[in-house]
Amino acid sequence: MKYKMLSAVIATALLSACGNDGSSSSYDVKAFDPAVANMDVNYTCADGTSGTSGVTDGYGIAKVTANTPSIVPETCEFTLVGRSNAVDMSNGKSMAGVTYVIPTGMAVEGQLVTASPLSTLLAKKLDGAAYNAAAATQLLTDLGLDSLLTAGATLEQIFLDTEAAANALPAAEKSKLLATTAVVSDTIVANPTATAETLTMTSKTVSDAVVADYPAYPADGSGKDIFLDVKETSKAVVAAPTDPVVVPPAKPAVPQDPTKPPTGGTGGTGGGSNDSTGG
Repeated sequence: MKYKMLSAVIATALLSACGNDGSSSSYDVKAFDPAVANMDVNYTCADGTSGTSGVTDGYGIAKVTANTPSIVPETCEFTLVGRSNAVDMSNGKSMAGVTYVIPTGMAVEGQLVTASPLSTLLAKKLDGAAYNAAAATQLLTDLGLDSLLTAGATLEQIFLDTEAAANALPAAEKSKLLATTAVVSDTIVANPTATAETLTMTSKTVSDAVVADYPAYPADGSGKDIFLDVKETSKAVVAAPTDPVVVPPAKPAVPQDPTKPPTGGTGGTGGGSNDSTGG
């Protein structure tokens, strides 16, 4: 959608949303690394509106009810910030203070959109520019994930519904996607001042090592579910890119019940927290 048309579109959409039947609109945003609960959803839109609306539940999904992002989400950038008890529901890893970004133009009206480490790294690469397929494809290539596009997942699936994309892939490619996603998340947290290029190269280096050690990630060689904390590993790679990569010992996964309120993680991913209640 061309931005010169946004004002007219937004005005029309807002009028439609205020119809006589009193119905309200909402838009689903998902935090995935895999699913992350207790992240606040913040938005900034082309019409100048901004705020917080929605908190991710046990399935990683938040319903955004604020007018502009729920009606014309493609005009908005979304930023999800983990509260002090944010947690990866698949393994119990703490996601406190972790931030995921969905760049403007990536969301599609009427379709779930995913905030993930991949979308966050893409936003860093775009540096304020709108989402575009060429940039998204190049990011997958740079991360060594371009094979996913011929293995059963589409570009749109990978960025809009990462979980569905992972489930559509053969086991080896699914493991590669999940391992890379987890590595990108830790790498961004551990290296807040690094450039997008450095984050991308570091993530590929570390994820290659993770997949070599755990080809069935997130399972280990015995079939038990695990997770990794590679923040220190990524720092070491940034400092000395040519040194051998040492993958840290795996931690046992502690899956969380999505029907119960999350109580916090066990792995310690991020720095800081956000305990706001959301809008």
